[in-house]
Amino acid sequence: MQQRYRPKREARPRNRFDVANSYGKALREGMSMPLPVVNRAVVMAILILILLVALAIWFMSDEFHIHNVQVVNNQGVPASQIIAASGIQGEHWWFVDLNAAARRVGELPGVQSSRITCVWQSGCTILIQPAPALADWQNVNNSPEVWIDQQGKVQRALNDVPAILTIFQESGESPALGTPLDDK
Repeated sequence: MQQRYRPKREARPRNRFDVANSYGKALREGMSMPLPVVNRAVVMAILILILLVALAIWFMSDEFHIHNVQVVNNQGVPASQIIAASGIQGEHWWFVDLNAAARRVGELPGVQSSRITCVWQSGCTILIQPAPALADWQNVNNSPEVWIDQQGKVQRALNDVPAILTIFQESGESPALGTPLDDK
């Protein structure tokens, strides 16, 4: 029977305490020991998660919200009422529906149609096509001055509204706001 020569192998650590002792022994002797290898997929997943959280925080920051809204060509309707009806003040740039906002502004009394345009970091502009006034109703009794649009609805006159007809009423009250005029 012939025996083969087997070189003596280094003893491998068998548990976590042996691993810790082998690192400590290597450090004491000045030898370099390789650190345990961390799975690259875990490191990449952590880095991607950190990047996504940073992007979400930046995306939801204040610079992505609409703050500057201007109203152009409005007659008879206050700008604050138009901005409130549009609902775009403070909305996020990517989630605002300009067509729906323009429809809501177009439904206001005294507004025939509207168009909303937005420019990044400059704000939004609401362009109003006012409803033409058929008559300017003026009352001598300190009642508020009103005007009548094409549908016959009575609106409060906030500033000079150009009208085709001017009606002077000497006695009685002006027609109620928002109501259509009676045919009688």
